[in-house]
Amino acid sequence: MLEGFWIPGVKALTQGTAAINGTALTIIWSTFVFHIVLSVYSLFSNRRPAPRGILPKNIDMHRHFLIIFLALLLFSNLNAQQQNISNGIVFEGEPFIAVNPSNPQNIVVAWMGFVLGNNQRLSIKVRSSFDGGTTWKPIVVMPHIVAAYKSADPSMVFDQNGNLFLSYIDYQESPSGGGVYLFKSTPMRVNDDSQANGKMQDLVWGDFDYDGALVISWRDRRNAIGTGYATASEFYAAYRPKNSPNFNANFRLSDIPVAYNNILAQSGNDFMGIELSRDTISAVWANTRDGSLDVWFVRVAALSGQMSAISMLAGESEALNIYPLPSSGVFNVTLTTQEAISALYVYDAQGNEILRTFPDAPNVAIDLTKFPTGYYPIRIESKGLVYSRLLLR
Repeated sequence: MLEGFWIPGVKALTQGTAAINGTALTIIWSTFVFHIVLSVYSLFSNRRPAPRGILPKNIDMHRHFLIIFLALLLFSNLNAQQQNISNGIVFEGEPFIAVNPSNPQNIVVAWMGFVLGNNQRLSIKVRSSFDGGTTWKPIVVMPHIVAAYKSADPSMVFDQNGNLFLSYIDYQESPSGGGVYLFKSTPMRVNDDSQANGKMQDLVWGDFDYDGALVISWRDRRNAIGTGYATASEFYAAYRPKNSPNFNANFRLSDIPVAYNNILAQSGNDFMGIELSRDTISAVWANTRDGSLDVWFVRVAALSGQMSAISMLAGESEALNIYPLPSSGVFNVTLTTQEAISALYVYDAQGNEILRTFPDAPNVAIDLTKFPTGYYPIRIESKGLVYSRLLLR
């Protein structure tokens, strides 16, 4: 996200009146050419030329000709839109695209790739188009915060005025260092944990509200034991109110830290997504809290950081059923596989254990009526599997 930051050759503001869509021009020109071709065909076939915009009465041959002509036109037009805009020879990946709402012809793409002659460090590269992707400005390589760092996880968004915001992580792996950066005329550090603490952040995402407020989110390891990538993580966010130059304090989007699982080292990845609407954050992310990579949803008030909903949307652990949610105090927990629950632990919002039980049965009732209303993380163990959920009382 680039706040008031104009990348050389990639300026995001609308430049004059938007150009007429290239595809529309192609269709208009091709229709004109088609009428000429059709008239010549009619002349040589001893038929009268078709009136403009009307096919001849004997249209069978002309209909086939028209279908073939338009099919070739459409194919050639679509094929022309498929372009290699990175032209890398080593690695170019993790692309992100943004379209200017004030000028849909203005498209910007960012990705990570190697820069030859730069000690082969990964950098963020950006290209822009002002004609709907027909032509592209030269590639711009974004700067590193520290010369020895490398960059990853680009994310972009336009505000309603056509200003482009770009964020990414700039970091080193050993020893771990760096952070999440939002670019203005100079980079702004978004994560507010102490610098040079060996904690790694990644998976940057962001969105604008209708009034210009901004949220940036990322995967964070500030509370993990140890350093580097393969440590416990949470999802954090930072909110910048409208008309403010600064972000409020960081806050958690996820409910509990999740230990590293080597699933994250396999093919695929665990990106997140976030939307900001009327000071309310809706976010989805993937984590491995129960041994599989599941998709979770959370809804948070941006000004206070207060969660109003959190749930798992999809995953391999849907054998767990908890009802009612929310509850006045008593929750029924059931494993639909009918495997026995060997242990169940309940924690308060600060992570303190407040209840434990060992039912050795596929279902159990939890009574939290003596505890105040709020969110309560639970941990369930069964046959070597671990399930985590969040109860709302």
